[in-house]
Amino acid sequence: MKHRLLLVNLALLALIGLAGWRLRQNWFEAREREQLLFGRKLNPTAVTPLPPYPPTPPLSPGAYLEVAQKMLFSRDRSDVVVIEPPPVKPMPALPIFYGAMDLGRGPTIILGEAPGQPHRGYRLGEQIGEFKLLAINKTEIEFEWDGKPVRRKLDEIAAKPGDAAAAAAPPPQATAPAPQQPGNSNLSPSASVLGGTVKAAPMAGEEGQVRPCVPGDTSPSGTVADGYKKIISETPFGKVCRWEPQR
Repeated sequence: MKHRLLLVNLALLALIGLAGWRLRQNWFEAREREQLLFGRKLNPTAVTPLPPYPPTPPLSPGAYLEVAQKMLFSRDRSDVVVIEPPPVKPMPALPIFYGAMDLGRGPTIILGEAPGQPHRGYRLGEQIGEFKLLAINKTEIEFEWDGKPVRRKLDEIAAKPGDAAAAAAPPPQATAPAPQQPGNSNLSPSASVLGGTVKAAPMAGEEGQVRPCVPGDTSPSGTVADGYKKIISETPFGKVCRWEPQR
């Protein structure tokens, strides 16, 4: 038993000695590499000096003009300001044309602001709603709206058959509308409907003044009624119907 232990101890001593020798060899090799590395002289390479940095030019305010012109709070920093045009004002409906007559003092045009509303006589230069009456001839009429001329054919704005029966038409020179009769609000007090036709009579107005004809009156020129005589004359604006006091 002791003999075996002795052999084991001898083997261990041999291994320790071998390891120590190996460590010593590694140390010598490391020292040799260190001397070869650090003991060698190196020849420095000549370094070309860098060119001097160009001097900074002085600040010029004009160089920053573009920055000053850009909008700081715009995403695209654009100096183009987009101005939206104002909304276009829609033109209202044109007045309704009922007729015209000229008694030697200039034309009087009978107009209404809208269908179904009362109509009366207007002279050139007068205002009707938002329109100003400028001129009229046999086929056309001209208004001024929003500073612009508006020309229309008389046929385009002429009263329809139902417009005349929608409201009573006071005379061109009447100061107030004539009172309406109960049950027949579409005609003047001196006119009535007989058998579906309009009775030949002048429209209500001041006594002794020239009165216009009632819409729908088809009686011939020269008819006498209520002390008035019906006269139909040709004018540059077409036929003009009126009732003159009987002398």
